[in-house]
Amino acid sequence: MHRGLILLLTACSFTGPAGAAAEPAGCSADGAFGIRFGDQPPAFLKPAERSAKNVQYVYKPPRPSPHFDQYRVFADASGMRIYQVQAFRRMPPAQGPLTRAAKEEAKQRVVQVLRDYAASLGQDLDADYPRAEADPQTWTRRMGDVAAALHGDSPWSAWMSCSHVPMEEEARRAAAAAASAPAPQAPPAPAS
Repeated sequence: MHRGLILLLTACSFTGPAGAAAEPAGCSADGAFGIRFGDQPPAFLKPAERSAKNVQYVYKPPRPSPHFDQYRVFADASGMRIYQVQAFRRMPPAQGPLTRAAKEEAKQRVVQVLRDYAASLGQDLDADYPRAEADPQTWTRRMGDVAAALHGDSPWSAWMSCSHVPMEEEARRAAAAAASAPAPQAPPAPAS
């Protein structure tokens, strides 16, 4: 009897309060997919790519979306604070020759993934995410300091990015400052 009660209490402590609604797996002021802006990536993650501006990690988020199968986080190179989350859905290319019709069909599948994702958040892709002027296959939305973009520019992948714009700009400025700083001078060789 006591063992069953302990197991029940333990299970409840990991699932949160009864009746609590899960945060949607969309882009918010706090982050996306349960990944919070400003947090450091978990120590066990190995960097996938590095640049002067950021360090990228492949990451399985606490609250993944069924619409995407791969995730990356971007942390600023100087402070290692997460400022961007990206989610991808890879689509296998069609077998055989890539005709214009096959490529168009593949692009429509990609756009449908984005439409389904937006609908899962109670949003409409075309009404809630204006198309980017420079790229008609990208839909964007600005919410205060946070920018969301849904990309359907490839016939083989649908992806979304969620960025904390001031933190991203700070990472860009820090990288530019580091690049323009003079290189450290080697100490003079000892006289013999």
